[in-house]
Amino acid sequence: MSENVSIYFKCEDYMYSIMFHTQVRDITLLMLKARINKKLGYVESRVRMDLSYYPLVVGVAEKCELIDDEDVNVFLLSVDHEKRKCILYVDVTIVSEQHEQVLNDDDKAVRVDQSSVNQQ
Repeated sequence: MSENVSIYFKCEDYMYSIMFHTQVRDITLLMLKARINKKLGYVESRVRMDLSYYPLVVGVAEKCELIDDEDVNVFLLSVDHEKRKCILYVDVTIVSEQHEQVLNDDDKAVRVDQSSVNQQ
């Protein structure tokens, strides 16, 4: 049986929400990042995304990083006695396109050289 799992997250000073129509245990880190990328309009291969939250533990003021599926499940199941959830903090870093552009230019140069050889 599936359930509705809502997640509230903050990225670049804006609040967003997403919803999964599945069980909590079925949500993976990759699925979560993919949905956040889709919501924000990013292409997954062009960004590095770090996810974290403040755990609902008394006396803890440090962020907890989500680095694997187990961390995602702990985050999703964390609620306080009033049924409040943690906010997910999303830090996005744009991956440098300069390296990719160099590869594309080299690929074009190789194609030009190969076409020149074939014509002779």
